Amino acid sequence: MKYLYFTLILFLSMTFTVAQKKNSNGFGPFEGQKIMLGSQKTVDIFNNIDKAWLERDYQTLESLLSEKLTWKSANGPSGVDAKSFIEWTKKDYQDIKAAGKDWGWNTVYAFAVKPTSSIDPKPDNEYGEWVNAQFTGSDGNTYIDWYQIYKGKLINTYSAKAPN
Repeated sequence: MKYLYFTLILFLSMTFTVAQKKNSNGFGPFEGQKIMLGSQKTVDIFNNIDKAWLERDYQTLESLLSEKLTWKSANGPSGVDAKSFIEWTKKDYQDIKAAGKDWGWNTVYAFAVKPTSSIDPKPDNEYGEWVNAQFTGSDGNTYIDWYQIYKGKLINTYSAKAPN
């Protein structure tokens, strides 16, 4: 019985390793880490965040954010909680409208990826999945953002801007 148990564990670990290598399509920043495609479920959560943000539905947006959210905008502001993110989003909208500019963007693409386990102790990037998305802002700029989603909540996001 002991040999059967050992053989089963060995078989499952080999199957997992082969499946992990087969589905990997890149490498991560930590030793031994690979990148694999994520799930449509994570993209759907991102779409809900994107829609609530665009429509300024702050109640829905807040329900999709982790209380310990870390964030950095393309224009400099950053924060370490959901409350500061919502406050910044409201202020950003008011500033844009006060300047006589249009609020909004077009989401060009979004896809999810997930890193595999690394050789190092579990780093922060291994929690949940990441969505990469590109936007064309009403200001004409291109934005490329990363959203880390874990247990249905946004836990980390940062944005980069390519001026027009």
